Amino acid sequence: MNSSLDIHQVFADYFGNDIIKPLAYACSKKLSEGHICLDLDVYKSVNENINVPKILKESKWVSESSEQANAFIIKNNKLYLQRYFSYETDIITNIQKLVRREDSVNKSKLLEDKSELIKQIFNTESLSENWQFVAALNAYLHNFSIITGGPGTGKTTTIAKFLALAFNINPKIRVALAAPTGKAAVRIKESILQAKFQIVGIDDKTKVFFDQIESSTIHRLLGYKKGSHYFKHNATNPLNYDIVIVDESSMIGVSLMSKLLSAIPSDKQIILLGDKNQLASVEAGSIFGDICQSQEQINYFSKERLELINSYSTYKYTQELSKSNLLTEHIIELQKSYRFNINEGIGQISYAILNGNLDENKINSFKDNDEVKIYTDYKLKDFENFYEGFYEYISEKDNLLALKLFSNIRILSPIHKGEYSVEYFNQKIELYLKQKGFLLPRFGFYHNQPIIITQNDYHLKLFNGDIGLIREDKDGILQAYFEAEDGSLQNISPNFINNYKTVFAMTIHKSQGSEFNKVAVVLPLQEDLQILSKELLYTGLTRAKVSLSIFAKPSVLIKTCKQAVLRASGIKERI
Repeated sequence: MNSSLDIHQVFADYFGNDIIKPLAYACSKKLSEGHICLDLDVYKSVNENINVPKILKESKWVSESSEQANAFIIKNNKLYLQRYFSYETDIITNIQKLVRREDSVNKSKLLEDKSELIKQIFNTESLSENWQFVAALNAYLHNFSIITGGPGTGKTTTIAKFLALAFNINPKIRVALAAPTGKAAVRIKESILQAKFQIVGIDDKTKVFFDQIESSTIHRLLGYKKGSHYFKHNATNPLNYDIVIVDESSMIGVSLMSKLLSAIPSDKQIILLGDKNQLASVEAGSIFGDICQSQEQINYFSKERLELINSYSTYKYTQELSKSNLLTEHIIELQKSYRFNINEGIGQISYAILNGNLDENKINSFKDNDEVKIYTDYKLKDFENFYEGFYEYISEKDNLLALKLFSNIRILSPIHKGEYSVEYFNQKIELYLKQKGFLLPRFGFYHNQPIIITQNDYHLKLFNGDIGLIREDKDGILQAYFEAEDGSLQNISPNFINNYKTVFAMTIHKSQGSEFNKVAVVLPLQEDLQILSKELLYTGLTRAKVSLSIFAKPSVLIKTCKQAVLRASGIKERI
């Protein structure tokens, strides 16, 4: 393929000499950058010499309604390609259907019968604020709900307690867990199974119920059709579950979110979990964040809802809302991190980045921090000290334990190629471990090679983002080992694996949905890279659970914290 070919120009040329041509080019380019549409207010301010009203009025390719099969739709001064306007419209329409079928009155009565269980599970007799309790209670009352929060705020713990309550109200309830990637799907199931042992007041039947809950990728849940953009489950053949819970929802693009919501019957429930401050999806759209931003008042409630919440709680909530729209009370943000202290280490620098107030003084304060270290001079010795952390998995003989040990450490970069990129570090680490006698890397597969799957393979049950380990078996034959959804070890001949990369280092985008004990985030030296943003940096550093190393020039770090990802869509206005 000709690398100099401008695909946006090719698209625009399709419309010949029509007056829409410059807007067609701009719309295509914005879509490739992750926007759902072209914001005409922004476009007009940059291109003052182009008469946008005239273009939209005179072009035969533009309409104000999707009922006409035109290439472009204009809505709220935003220009969409017809297909993406349909995706956005379907998302909003399906949310509306779910909300309109809610029966909070009858569900409130069902909760009354379980008041003692609610108090046990959520410890509501405590005198402290408990947003996990409020989120679970609200999720039970609604057909569509969102629980958002940073790392360690207890999103999966909240869901585990919610499920314990829902099961005790209706023991026949059918539940599905899902996530955008295979790794994230495994992790939410593991987290919920661990959380069940910490829930006070549940019986053995409830614990068995937890064990039986299915977890899968969204694609597999919907019924992936090879070579097709469509799924087995849709509006005419909906999913057969009472509750669908989706983790890492910020990773879901507009197309997949549209198809997911279309497959949820309007009298059933869907709960989206995620961190609204994380990176948006690789695909077009930042749907999860846009929906959250549609609410000026999150964690505010009507007087009636406050009365209901306070009837179960010794602590009294007083956040009464003054504005309302479709999703009022449907989005709860968990605010207390049980993993990080916002005044120390990873929590402290995360908070500074989100608020865009990281300066040179704060950067210097982390040079001697036990949990977070910032290296501004890119010394080889500092990198090699981090590389030594990979010795541990290589020395472990047990394949499953070795795979778990490898999952404790990772280098993250925002770029694929070039200096301090993923490709750069994978090569450097291989060479370092070879010189130390730990690896014998070669072209193709080799013993102790960590790999990441780069494309879904439903036949092998391997999914984009899955991490595996290449090792020789007892006969000296190379096998690829992966952790199965039930936590066991599965092995596959590497000969069947076509789409993979070595993965000592990975992109920050690919790291979403994963967590590692020890993380190094390395920013490139260039300050003007468009990819750099506070959302990207926040996502990378919050993959670390125990220790974090940041390699960055102070000027790059400060500028990155001041750049926010702004993707155009009409979700906020239309909700």
